[in-house]
Amino acid sequence: HQLLVRLLSVPHPIPLEKYFSVRLAIYDGNHPQRQLREMQLQVAAGMSHGMAHGFAHGMQSSPQVQIRDGVATVSGLFFHMSGEWTLQVSVHAGGHAGTVSFNLPCCEP
Repeated sequence: HQLLVRLLSVPHPIPLEKYFSVRLAIYDGNHPQRQLREMQLQVAAGMSHGMAHGFAHGMQSSPQVQIRDGVATVSGLFFHMSGEWTLQVSVHAGGHAGTVSFNLPCCEP
């Protein structure tokens, strides 16, 4: 628990079959008020459909990550099916690495 990943913004509701973005920030896990400015992120999203590990299928798009002033904007997310999606974020920051997952229910009624 050396890193803390906070999901700062996500559209509500998440749009179905439309591109959207989310914003993330990374903090020192031992000092959660200390935001880290230097980081590398890899992002993937998919649906597990009950699988214990991995995705049964992923997105049909490739998200792009832009980091500015310690905030990562992930654009190009595209959920093509309704249901429970998982956003998986792999982080390298402050000499530490880890992966966190966020459950994102989709989509507009």
